[in-house]
Amino acid sequence: MTTVLKLSDVTLPGNGYPKLRDFVVPDFPVKNGLVGLYRFGYSLEASCINHANSDLPLTVIGTPTINDFGCELSRNNCFDTGFTSTDELTVLAVAKPKKYDTNAVGALLVSNFTNADGGDSLGFAASQNFRAWVSSASGSVTAGAISMASAVETDWNFFACVGSAGAESKPVWGRNATLTIPAGNVVADRSVITSRTLRIGGHYSTVEFAGTCEIALMAIFTNMAMADADITANYEYLRSVWAPAVGIETL
Repeated sequence: MTTVLKLSDVTLPGNGYPKLRDFVVPDFPVKNGLVGLYRFGYSLEASCINHANSDLPLTVIGTPTINDFGCELSRNNCFDTGFTSTDELTVLAVAKPKKYDTNAVGALLVSNFTNADGGDSLGFAASQNFRAWVSSASGSVTAGAISMASAVETDWNFFACVGSAGAESKPVWGRNATLTIPAGNVVADRSVITSRTLRIGGHYSTVEFAGTCEIALMAIFTNMAMADADITANYEYLRSVWAPAVGIETL
């Protein structure tokens, strides 16, 4: 027989204690290639933890804004993963959709982009589009675009991109139990940049994407171009298991 004691009228000294949701990290059903898993919010130290490999935490660039849940990032205030891109790459994120009218004020969720030679990127761009770009021998190539016109900027949504050397590269958007996976782009001259590491919420350009983004969760899979079914499985897990546990109702 097990006896459970219930404590009442207990007051802890001080304030600023973490909430239970601050400890909830997803356990994806498809995790092949997972090298970086980050849960943002509560504190800078907690946000830097790599839950896929605690020996490889994030490096802080500038001064990211850490909120009670999630964080606000920009090109000069972001995180460096320490990972370089690979021929096959998949990124999954929970973030707020941002409607930007130009690339100049847009924002990138993850990127190693410069204006000189492009890069692999996922973010919010001109014409209120959510885009994925992949690097090629001639610079960045758009892998696909999804309109954010109907998005609610205060909602937490699911975003993903796939970069591939041989199959379709594409962006993905999920919200309110609906997943949008457009036809991608086969980039014949895919050329991976390994001289710059991937940054979360930032990039290396000084003339574009000067806006901000809000991110709650980021997962990076290297040497892995997830099939649509795998992305769907991870999205459904986040939507039905992780999101309710942390209080998100718009995934």
